[in-house]
Amino acid sequence: MCSSFESKPKKCTTAAKLTPLEKQFLEEFVRRRVSIQNGQYFVQLPWFEPTNLGSNLKQATDQFHRLVKSLISKGRAEQYAAAMAENIANFAELAPNPPTSSNVYHLPHHCVVRLDKETTQLRVVFDGSAAGNGYQFLNDCLFKKVNNWSSLDLLLSFRLGASAVVADIEKAFLQIKVAEQDRDALRFWWFDEQGRPTVFRFTSVLFGTSTSPFLLYAVMYKLLSEIINNEQHCSIQKSQQSHYSSKIAFMSTILCSLSSSLLPSRLMPSKPQRSPSLAEEA
Repeated sequence: MCSSFESKPKKCTTAAKLTPLEKQFLEEFVRRRVSIQNGQYFVQLPWFEPTNLGSNLKQATDQFHRLVKSLISKGRAEQYAAAMAENIANFAELAPNPPTSSNVYHLPHHCVVRLDKETTQLRVVFDGSAAGNGYQFLNDCLFKKVNNWSSLDLLLSFRLGASAVVADIEKAFLQIKVAEQDRDALRFWWFDEQGRPTVFRFTSVLFGTSTSPFLLYAVMYKLLSEIINNEQHCSIQKSQQSHYSSKIAFMSTILCSLSSSLLPSRLMPSKPQRSPSLAEEA
């Protein structure tokens, strides 16, 4: 059940504090599988070994044909094509034939329509849980459950400071690149510029795989660790590292509760307020 990491925990659950084994696995994963290339973060997928990921090409191809018929009949083909064009232009590439990796998977996809949304009413959703006959599906082959945030702890500490700051990372998963040797597991069908059915593959972490939150957490953990360890850019004591890395809510939203002394002057309250001596970040 364990992957190439001998120290990998067999079972991990979300907790306010990582167990020693979970912390060891996370730090080893960050050290060996998270890297920076040309100013961008790259990750390798955390595979379980042995991996029993069989071919689901036929199932994905059949689903693709059904999807096209459904989009045309419901009048959503143009919207869906625009969304797929954006994905391919920014976060995908043509898949090589033959594949360059032994782990090959074709992601089915479909649309979710939210008419109550003012901006993006149609979203493309990829499915990492579609299995081939007699084989495991992608999500079942990937490790996913080491993180160090607590919703209750976050909500409580968010109330401690005098001022609140909320920051959202736009398309957080997609900002992280996937190592080239793992991209064949992120293949999908769509049309090329000439309208021919073509297989592409993602170059970025995507919505639809169960390991995506863990990968984002690992990148954020590495980023915050580097900031904390860099005394030229941050005066936070190293002993606060676990505190800061545990305050990442849902991996793509950072909530901060700050004392007024840490805010820029133009954001300072008009009246002095008593604040904790240390920044409390949620």
